[in-house]
Amino acid sequence: MNKPRVMVVGWDGATFDIIRPLAAEGRMPTLSRFMDQGAFGRLESTIPAVTPVAWTTMTTGCNPGKHGIFDGHQFDPQSGRMRFASASMRCVPPLWSLLAARGLRPGVMNVPVTWPPDDLSGVNGVLVPGMFAPPGARDSIRPADFGRDFERRFGPHADSPPRYDDPARYLASLLRGVDRRREMIEFLMDRGPFDFLFAVFMETDRVQHFFWKYRDPAHPRHAELGDAVERVYEALDTALAALMDKAGPDATFALASDHGAGPLHTGVFLNRWLMDNGLLALKSPMETLLRPAAPSTLGRLARKAAARLGLTDKARAADDLNNRFRSAIDWDATLAWSDGMGGSVYFNPGKADDRLRDELTFAVHSGLTDLRGPDGKPVIEAVHRREDVYAGPQTPDAPDLIVECAPGCQVYAPHEFLLHGAGDPAALFVRHPWSGRHEKYGVFALHGPGVRPGADFGECAMADVAPTLLALMGCPVPAHMDGRTVAAALDFVPPA
Repeated sequence: MNKPRVMVVGWDGATFDIIRPLAAEGRMPTLSRFMDQGAFGRLESTIPAVTPVAWTTMTTGCNPGKHGIFDGHQFDPQSGRMRFASASMRCVPPLWSLLAARGLRPGVMNVPVTWPPDDLSGVNGVLVPGMFAPPGARDSIRPADFGRDFERRFGPHADSPPRYDDPARYLASLLRGVDRRREMIEFLMDRGPFDFLFAVFMETDRVQHFFWKYRDPAHPRHAELGDAVERVYEALDTALAALMDKAGPDATFALASDHGAGPLHTGVFLNRWLMDNGLLALKSPMETLLRPAAPSTLGRLARKAAARLGLTDKARAADDLNNRFRSAIDWDATLAWSDGMGGSVYFNPGKADDRLRDELTFAVHSGLTDLRGPDGKPVIEAVHRREDVYAGPQTPDAPDLIVECAPGCQVYAPHEFLLHGAGDPAALFVRHPWSGRHEKYGVFALHGPGVRPGADFGECAMADVAPTLLALMGCPVPAHMDGRTVAAALDFVPPA
């Protein structure tokens, strides 16, 4: 192939469960043609299937045991604190850095966990950070001159459209957000030409989290909002058509999502189960931790620094609660605790030798997999040891156990009581403010030069995306990557 150009469009949380019915009804004509003329299959997400872990695996081709991102909010053994995921925690290079090292020019727009931004100045690359960038962080867009032009045109960058309490208003915001993001991507494309461009829309994820309940015909607002999810998908289909037209027929396109989506009705507060079973002890009740803490000098300085970065009050409160929660643990009486967004369970390193780790693993696994929810159905599908799902030098920093919930359920982390302003911290089961959750399978589809037409390749792993994109770029796959090229999707033999 002569000077290949590849453009990746991410739809966060997109699922064939929504796409296929819409395509059959003729409501997604662009993606229907995309798949008919290209290759597609289900994309198996990571464990846990959460945004920062999955997108980082997709963009590095490595499992979390190598890249080091295990959750959206994870324990940092160096500082002894919980930290929100950031690119500074990523231990292997992403696709755009690998391509830049080969002299190819990348553009990156709104990909999660890309702050602080990677240095692409050597090839005049452009990077606009996505989710987990501090809102309003100064000089976060690279290069700075593009950042100034971008913000003059669009204002301060945000990874997602504004959220409103009124669902009709929020849906309108999401639909406007799709158009706005498409304009931003086109603005980036005008800065080109780029050899490789990777841009993500977050609206799919947001509409599924907050509007899934309206799909139920029994919901009182079903007639008004029952097709909210589908309307956002239709808007994205229109945006995809515009981006493909702008890129031209010689560009190869990839469409990818980091996980799927499905209904959510029950939150599971793992720490309550650990407390009820004598594995976790607090020096004060959870209800006390929800009260605002008296500000220390260090805390005031931290809040001033956060304010300069533009962090929201809720984000500061959530971060404060997570670290207050850990500081309130009675470590002499505690064997295990849970935190983070992805069902992470950590053992007390001061007590858990190899024998006790095995006993704790058995106790947690047997107890949680037997747990039944308010409807009498299991709420936990699996409990994994980190060594069974991760491999690589960062694995020792991973949670000791990763808990996967059964359909309809999701772990409720300590900070979510403040973040959502909902839930009883004394309860095991809480009503989650979301009505949609992440599911195991996302979407991967390819179209254009180098792609085998009409190829349904079944399914592939999240780490397979990066090697496949490198093959389309005519680049060899680095030995450190865990993923493999999806050869069934290509009409050529990829480079060794």
